[in-house]
Amino acid sequence: MRDRLDDQELLELARDPEELADYLTRNSRLPGPRSNLELAAQAARVLGNKPDEATFSVLCAWAQLSTDEAPTNTNREFLPVVAVQALGAVLARVPAAPRSRITAIIRAAASHARWRTREAAAMALQVLGEHSFAALRATCETWLEDDPTTMEQRAVIAALAHPPILGDAEVARYALEVGGRALAAFAALDRATRRSEEGRVLKKGLEYALSVFVAALPGEGFAHLRRWAASDDLDVKKILASNLRKARLARRFPEECVEVGEVLAATSS
Repeated sequence: MRDRLDDQELLELARDPEELADYLTRNSRLPGPRSNLELAAQAARVLGNKPDEATFSVLCAWAQLSTDEAPTNTNREFLPVVAVQALGAVLARVPAAPRSRITAIIRAAASHARWRTREAAAMALQVLGEHSFAALRATCETWLEDDPTTMEQRAVIAALAHPPILGDAEVARYALEVGGRALAAFAALDRATRRSEEGRVLKKGLEYALSVFVAALPGEGFAHLRRWAASDDLDVKKILASNLRKARLARRFPEECVEVGEVLAATSS
């Protein structure tokens, strides 16, 4: 079998799950520092485009592989990465799909021990957002109103920090609002939780996502930053300072960044 298949060949290969798994794992580039993102995107798009019942069942099974069945940084890890992203496409494109089941699988992936699976969950939500912001917003609100884990909150802000969907002011405004809620949730964590893996993951997400939201709607975005900068929480200040250093803000809005930086400095003394 060739190392690179076109869409039709990949679709035909899906008739044999074992052959498909062999192709995907063999070309995953795992173990290694960077998986085959291009193949993952192609496979997710092709397999998630109105799959038959058998393929859908395979995707659901792969998406829920445990760390024992698909250990981190092995080629087996590639299967849940592909499957979770593909389920995002199913959620976006197949009106008759079992939405509750798919959403539950993606939500579980958002808090998975494997970081690549967590990334796939955010990307699945991005695919949904590209198709329907209303559907993405409804999904985000369901998660955020139902005692979300820090990992789930991180998945939501990562999903929203997606420039292709932020061209609409309504979407950007919602992203800013959710970013503020996530920042407040982080500020409410105790010191031990902040230093845990879950806390660090949320912090790292906030350190870049806020700048994406602000760049999409700078007038309102910098007003949010100035208000958040008045916090006396040192970790919150570090998160905001990290966003101000991002080129998307520092290069395009140097004066506004200086203004927010001055608020950070003034409230630190």
